[in-house]
Order: sequence, then structure tokens, then C-alpha cells
Amino acid sequence: MVSPALADTATLTYDGFDYLANNDLNGKNGGFGWRSSWDSPHFPDASIANPGLSYTAMLPVIGNAFTEQSNVSVRTARRTLETSLFSTLDNDGNIGVWKDGQGTDVWFSFLAQDNNTQVNPQLIWGGLRLSPTSEGVADDLFVGKFANPGDLQHYWGFGVNADTTGHTDADPNKSAILPTPIVQGQSYLFVGHVETLETLERISLYVNPTTVDIAPAAPDAQITVGSGEFRFYFADFEVGESNGDFTFDELTFGRDYKSVALTSESGPRVAAVPEPATAVIFGMGTLVLAACRRRSARASSAAPIPTRTTPRW
Repeated sequence: MVSPALADTATLTYDGFDYLANNDLNGKNGGFGWRSSWDSPHFPDASIANPGLSYTAMLPVIGNAFTEQSNVSVRTARRTLETSLFSTLDNDGNIGVWKDGQGTDVWFSFLAQDNNTQVNPQLIWGGLRLSPTSEGVADDLFVGKFANPGDLQHYWGFGVNADTTGHTDADPNKSAILPTPIVQGQSYLFVGHVETLETLERISLYVNPTTVDIAPAAPDAQITVGSGEFRFYFADFEVGESNGDFTFDELTFGRDYKSVALTSESGPRVAAVPEPATAVIFGMGTLVLAACRRRSARASSAAPIPTRTTPRW
């Protein structure tokens, strides 16, 4: 039976990179809520870093972190989500549909650190891409540092349809760049929220939120796309161009803000408990099984002991 202490958790997928430092990420399968192991064939450019990133005492950070350094070409670490855990994702990664006046939503978060803001910001890019193919198609979402943000400093941002060289979509409404330059070596907490509404999908981004359990009143940036335009089941950490150097940690997906961001409950992430209906069915099944076993035991004890009629020789 599920412990009541975990009854309010809604974390669906998590990896805190609790692996041995200075080792390859490729093939590692820690955390929970994944369909595959990490595919990261770029060791030692992509490896486990020690220590892990830290944000505040409220964020339960465990283990180490993951660092990617680009060497001209793109470095990518990919893992596939177990979409069956998400009421908002089907096997093709579709976020959901508007039905009977109700939409669907999904939350995600991760920590990121830009380790080299001295290099050319018009080329360097790195961050998290959520996509069905991770090939810069119309259905992806990129959160991190874009290439060529139109300035000579590094800025965080997010948007859909980022291409394979880290550039934003040509439509300025498809992305948003935050106004404050990135501080080198500082950990940033990104919290994303994707909502399916009747005629559109709304994507919100919170950067370094300070509220506990409940999301801030307004996001730091927000974009909208047409209904059904965004889907994903791959989570990729990508870094591009020479001298790009980023560290990532605490990748989490969940049903609400509390399950992916700051929380008043300290300790490592734990997997979500079954939905109430599922838990009831499971409990009823357990009771029925127990009753059958008791009935079987009573029948066995009440049955007469057979006597041997054939003589022994």
C-alpha cells in the first residue's frame, strides 16, 4: 500500500544525475519515469560533474550534475520519457486536447549553469530541447541560451521551432529572450508550464522562482502556439559551437508546480502515487485477493484427512 506521507506528490519523471563523477552519461538509467537510458555518445566532452548544482535549501538537490562542452559540433544527450505516466501525453507525445470544457497541462523544471560567458554569444548556445524528433521541427520547445540573441552578452530564453544550430524561429512571437544577462557560474532554476486550452497552447517560463508550493502570480515570459502544435517525448540537453560549456541538473516533470519546483517538503524527489481511482481499485483488488486466500485456507483446514486403504509392502 502507498504511504500516506507521499500522497500529495505528483512528480512523474526525474533524474538528478546521481552517477559516479567524471564518468560517461551514456547508458545510465537512474531516476524514474523514463522509457530509455541516456544516449550521450560524446564522452569526455559530455560527462558527470561533481558537485551537483545547488539553488536554495528548499530545492531537494541530490547527487552530481551533467556537463556538456561543445567542440565545434553539437553535443547532445537524449532520453525518452515514459509517456504512459502523463495524462497529458499520448504515445506520440501530444500534449492533450480540449474536451468538455477542460484542458490539460504539464510542468517541468531543471537547473542550468553557463560556465563560459566570455565566448562569442552569437554562436554559443545550450539548453533543454523537448521534441518528438529533436531535429529542430515545428513541434519542439527549447529552453536555454540561444545562438545570436541580437546582443554581445549571454541571455536565457525559450521558444518553439529552434533550429539545429540553436537559432530562434524567424517569427518573433515564437520565442522570448529574458532581459537580464546571464551571470557566469551561477545556477538558474527553470520551471516550464505547458497548457492546452480550447484554441491554443500556452507555454510559460519561470526563472529562479522564489514561491514555495504555488507558482508565482505571473511568469517571466510566455508564448502561445496553435492548438496541437507542440508535442514531445524526447528530452535532450544540447550544447553547440566551440567553447560552449554548460552544466545541467535536476531534470523533473510533474503534474503541478510543487512537484517540479520549490517545495516545503525537504528530501529527494519521489515518484507520484497512483491517482485516487487507481489506488481504490488496487486496494479493492488486494482485499479480494486476501479474502480468497482466507477462504482457501478455511476450506483446506475443514477438509477431512484421507485414510490410506492400500497396505504397505
